[in-house]
Amino acid sequence: MEALVTETTYLAAQCRCGAGGYLAPADAEYALKVLQYKRPQIVAGAVPTAAPDRTLRVATHEASHAAMVHVLGHELLSITADGQAHCLHAAIGSHIDRAAIALAGGHGERLIIERCEFRPYDDAVLETFNIVRALRMGGCDQCNAALAMFGYCGFDPSDADLLATYRRVEAATIDFLREPVARAVIRKLADRLMEIGTVDGAAAHRLIETSGVEFGSRRITI
Repeated sequence: MEALVTETTYLAAQCRCGAGGYLAPADAEYALKVLQYKRPQIVAGAVPTAAPDRTLRVATHEASHAAMVHVLGHELLSITADGQAHCLHAAIGSHIDRAAIALAGGHGERLIIERCEFRPYDDAVLETFNIVRALRMGGCDQCNAALAMFGYCGFDPSDADLLATYRRVEAATIDFLREPVARAVIRKLADRLMEIGTVDGAAAHRLIETSGVEFGSRRITI
C-alpha cells in the first residue's frame, strides 16, 4: 500500500479486486499522491470507527515487507503498524523485486505468526491474473504481485508463463523468509513497530542491518 495519513477515524475499505481488511481515513486526505486504482474503496454502509489497536500479526506482515525491501537493496521510507498499516519504499524498477516484496508480507506473517507455510492454489493465482487482465486490480499485495508478473512477462503472456514465473518468485521469497536470521530480524522490527507504531526508513535499515541481514545481499534470478 501507498502511505496514508494516520488519523484516528477510519472507514472499512477493500481493494478493487474485492480483498477486504483495509481502512480508508474518514477525516483526512491521502498523505501522498496515490494512483486512484490503488486506493482502498470504502465499503458500502461503512461508518467511521476509531483506529484499531496495533497487533503483532499486522506488525509482522509489514516487517516482512520491509526485510525483503532491504535484502533486495532498495530504499525503505517508513513502516507503520498504526491505522492502515503499510511499508513505504522508494520506486523500484525491477518487476521481480516488486513481486517478491508484495508476496513477502503474507508469507512472513504465516511463517512467523502461524508457523506454517501456505502457497495459494493455482486457480486462486490465475484468478488474480484475470483480474489484472480485466483491469480490475487494486493496490493489495496479490494485485501488486500479479501486475508485476505482467510487467516481467510482457504483453499478453500465457497463464503457464505467468504462473511459472510467479512460483519461482514465490519460492525465492519463502526461501529467504525461512532463514533463521530473516525471521529474527522480522520479529525484532515487528516488536519495534508494536512499541512505537512507526519506524522511519533509515532506522529500519539500521535495525535490519545490525541484526544480521546485509543490505542488497539477495538477488532473485528467473
